[in-house]
Amino acid sequence: MASSSDEKGSGSSTPDNDSVSMYERPKGLRGIYYHPIVQIVMLGFVCSLCPGMFNALTGLGGGGQVDPTTSANSTCAVYATYAFFAFFSGTVNNKIGAKRTLLLGTLGYALYVGSYLAINIHPGAGWFVVTSSAILGVTAAFLWTAQGSLMLSYCTEAQKGLFISIFWAIYNLGAVVGSVVSFGQNFRSTTNSVSNGTYVGILILTILGVIIPLLMADPDKMIRTDGTRVVMTRHPSWKSEFYSLWVAITTDPMVLLLFPMFFASNYFYTWQFNDYNSALFDIRARSLNNFMYWLSQIVGSLLIGLVLDSK
Repeated sequence: MASSSDEKGSGSSTPDNDSVSMYERPKGLRGIYYHPIVQIVMLGFVCSLCPGMFNALTGLGGGGQVDPTTSANSTCAVYATYAFFAFFSGTVNNKIGAKRTLLLGTLGYALYVGSYLAINIHPGAGWFVVTSSAILGVTAAFLWTAQGSLMLSYCTEAQKGLFISIFWAIYNLGAVVGSVVSFGQNFRSTTNSVSNGTYVGILILTILGVIIPLLMADPDKMIRTDGTRVVMTRHPSWKSEFYSLWVAITTDPMVLLLFPMFFASNYFYTWQFNDYNSALFDIRARSLNNFMYWLSQIVGSLLIGLVLDSK
């Protein structure tokens, strides 16, 4: 990887213009591996195989179960812990690094999918599903914080729409694949619930998502396509991290105005998946509906990416 000795030059240094160091990007296979788009594709597959599989299950309504009560309780547990720990996930990300935070964030998804396999085998294991969901809420906060940190750090200002659309398309591909797996496994099902084979298939895919962060590049070694080095935020202590969080909220309260938008983007999922898809359709039709739902998000993300980067 290029080091400071590989500097090609720097911007002019004047009182009104800070110098910007430019670095030579690596060549050959290293250049491909360390290319920002390749890393974003890998990041997309992490989320495709972890949150994407979560979406595939929740999109079936009730997690694919005949009785959606346990799934509804687990959804409450997920978002309750998610909402709380999201306030501290940025601190964890800045302290231990985005790559480790991303890896930590994937673990809860494998546990969550495994809990649905467990309750399919042992119907009395509803407590395990709810407990796994609460743990998932914690790790999901870590995963999505690391994801945002990496995605926006690797792109230049002019590439943000492109990177977001690439990531979002690959991410939703996971739910599309999960829906296809469910549709194929349950095409002739008469039980109206997901089979063990479906849960096993989704669990295997989720475990692959857990492995990918181990193969990703160190963010500190990344150089953007314009030659600037990626610099990840670090703070010397937990105290300084929490203090910075407090300062951000108190000095920029406008951030709180984003909360209604966050609410509007998520509140409808339970109705769509449990009260509509699960209540009105059998497992085969639910899988097909799920497939079309997430496929539409891929198309939409690509179109919005073009809009964001248009001049």
